[in-house]
Amino acid sequence: MQPFDPQVLATILFFHAILIGIPALIAASITAGIALAAKRLSGSPLPHLVYVAIGSALPLLMLAGGFYLAFPWPWWQPDTLPIDGFPPGPVLVEAGYVSWPFTLWISRAILLRNRSRTSG
Repeated sequence: MQPFDPQVLATILFFHAILIGIPALIAASITAGIALAAKRLSGSPLPHLVYVAIGSALPLLMLAGGFYLAFPWPWWQPDTLPIDGFPPGPVLVEAGYVSWPFTLWISRAILLRNRSRTSG
């Protein structure tokens, strides 16, 4: 058994956090843009289902793409590439799971915010 090296573990965890964090930030910013556009296009308050749909769309696409990369279709003829390092499919699935609560929160904060607040 190899000795434990905390520096190597910290490097791997940091790199993995970056691989998950960057797509999550991109998904959150795209969700914010879509939510702002939906709020400007509709003058009336939007139902809760709209913010759930907008907040869930991109993470679900990330999950679907990641699962497809992890388990290509058709399964009997996988279109696999040689992987050096982290496999892209599971990393995209993890990024989708991590970004889902944040995209829901962002779309809820934008779409359900009251416009009638006045600063005192």
